[in-house]
Amino acid sequence: MAALYVTGRFFYVWVTFFKHWQEELTMANIEHEPVKDAMSRIKELSADEEARRLAFVRERALRDEISFINEAK
Repeated sequence: MAALYVTGRFFYVWVTFFKHWQEELTMANIEHEPVKDAMSRIKELSADEEARRLAFVRERALRDEISFINEAK
């Protein structure tokens, strides 16, 4: 049962990350190293203008694809 609790705790930390990743005060309280690494990676990508542009283009392409699929129905 202890492993389940630990897994649940890590699950809670990841949920917090996905819900509050833009809130610096909330994220500063997280000590789970994989989540800290993910946050560092987001900061790196956010600082890189080309990475932001590619993410925007990728997101737009995904939305366009969904629209095309829905129109075809």
